[in-house]
Amino acid sequence: MRWKPAHDAHAIERVSLSLQFPEPIPSKPWQTLLNAAALEFPAAGFNVTLEEVEINIGQFAGGPGMRIPIAGAPGFAVGPGQMVQAPIAGRSFQRVVSNEVREEITLSRNGFAYAAVRYDGWASYRERAMSLLARCIDTTLPLVNLQLVKLEYWDRFVFQGPREEVDYAELLRRHSPYLPSFPYGSNQLWHSHVGLFVPSGTSARRLLNLNVDVLDLADNTGTTAEAPTPVGKRSVGIYSLAQDTFSSDGSPSDRSGLVSSFEGMHTILKVALAEVITPEASSRISLNPQAPA
Repeated sequence: MRWKPAHDAHAIERVSLSLQFPEPIPSKPWQTLLNAAALEFPAAGFNVTLEEVEINIGQFAGGPGMRIPIAGAPGFAVGPGQMVQAPIAGRSFQRVVSNEVREEITLSRNGFAYAAVRYDGWASYRERAMSLLARCIDTTLPLVNLQLVKLEYWDRFVFQGPREEVDYAELLRRHSPYLPSFPYGSNQLWHSHVGLFVPSGTSARRLLNLNVDVLDLADNTGTTAEAPTPVGKRSVGIYSLAQDTFSSDGSPSDRSGLVSSFEGMHTILKVALAEVITPEASSRISLNPQAPA
């Protein structure tokens, strides 16, 4: 197969899971979480990279309050000699290795997220995410219902050959329910975005998105003074998303219920990817949709 995955063992460039609440976390537990995160995440090798503050415009304009998130420091000037201390609405943490952002945690009053660019399998990623977000989840779920949770993957395959020899049928199934028929027999750029609702498991509704975007990546190898323009390498990026939406009385109340939802979404995404790429491509990245992890 002339389509090479992003990594030797798999094609995943990035993976992310996130939780969203229908209402903000109450102020006191939110501040408790921020205080704990300020100690725990740096101790795990993360740096604070962004803080968002909320400003109630009504206190300056005399009208109804409007809350606006602003990236920056929690203190800001509103007039000569006036300094307002705004509450923190969100905070992001990154773990950087060799100038690469390997992991990122985002906390806000309306949700949490964890993303990584190194992937050693679903079980390892899931345990890492649940471990890092344990205090946040355990503190919040008894107080606020979940509105939705998301699991997202970004996969990429790069063609190892001239663009005029590109054959999408070597990578993508001809009769996939998630793909159009027009790319086969062509070597042109294209994209396809599909969204549908699938069996929902324990949630009220489960959304599946599967987007394929074909583009040319710059390849500087082989450039010379006589031919300085980088040659484009054809790549196929596959973005997949599973999103569970919960009813007010069906929201997971603890970490085990949350993990159960993520397990179901992970299985759906594995099956969907296996129905998009060829058996040879699945074998190349050891994709087994029947395996538990």
